[in-house]
Amino acid sequence: MTDGGEPKSLDDAMESEEKERWFDAIEDEMKFLHDNHTFDLVMLSKDIKALKNMWVLRVKHEDGNPVQRYKARLV
Repeated sequence: MTDGGEPKSLDDAMESEEKERWFDAIEDEMKFLHDNHTFDLVMLSKDIKALKNMWVLRVKHEDGNPVQRYKARLV
């Protein structure tokens, strides 16, 4: 975890006390990507390698709002 309470990896997020909030944020991002046809899941042939990716997880603090928003991005 970072000093701001944000996980450094997906594993950190799933081991934290806020794992349900992180899981919901990841589900929201996956739904957004799917609804906007950002990618297609396909079976790869053995001679093709998939692109590497990772989750970037952040806690958003909005001015005047005490509720924190959990945000996930697949990059």
